[in-house]
Amino acid sequence: MTKRNSYWVLLFIAVFLSTNGCSVILRTNFPAVKTLTSGWSETQGKASGEFKYKDVSTRLGGIYFPFRRVAWFGPPLIPLVPVFLLHPKEGFGKVMLWVEIESPTETSGLDISQIQVYGTGGKPLRVDAKSIDFRHGSEEREHLKQVPKRPTISKGRLSLHLECHSTLSELKHFTVDLGSLNVGGESVRLPPLIFRKKTEYKYGPFVFSNHLDDPYFKSLEEVSSYGD
Repeated sequence: MTKRNSYWVLLFIAVFLSTNGCSVILRTNFPAVKTLTSGWSETQGKASGEFKYKDVSTRLGGIYFPFRRVAWFGPPLIPLVPVFLLHPKEGFGKVMLWVEIESPTETSGLDISQIQVYGTGGKPLRVDAKSIDFRHGSEEREHLKQVPKRPTISKGRLSLHLECHSTLSELKHFTVDLGSLNVGGESVRLPPLIFRKKTEYKYGPFVFSNHLDDPYFKSLEEVSSYGD
């Protein structure tokens, strides 16, 4: 190859690298249902469970934050740099839980203060109620400014979002105990549901750095739309 041809090859590579972003391998963590106790069935690709009693349906699922991280990074096509080696091994994260109750009749919902989450080894974790939404029939979803201690749903659907902050190691396995659901005048015990961390990898050959948060990372707004 002549010097002239080598020059054009190097110029083409430089232009290619500068206009086509980078390549990445993304690691996705998500909590999957580990054990289905009596009354629970799997929904949404084993990432959540559904408990049915008479005409009332209760769904429970979770999402890890950070949801995705870059594990390998590099020029287009070839992610050569092992970025995962720079991630803290005992970093902090959180699990966002969503509880959905749907009832065609009148139901006294959960007592939110009774909800318990236990991390790896059975350690109790703090649970914070972040938001709650109601939808009655075909009406638009209504977002409440404050989360009531004992929300009541009648002929509609309730969506409750909770958060648990802890170390990532404690969140590898966790158990969610919703307590009891009041259906009319009857108290129905919801068995605890166990989750475990599962990991998946996704390869992106041409990714612009300013778009990493767009096609690859799930935003809080997307998470909040679960169940719609």
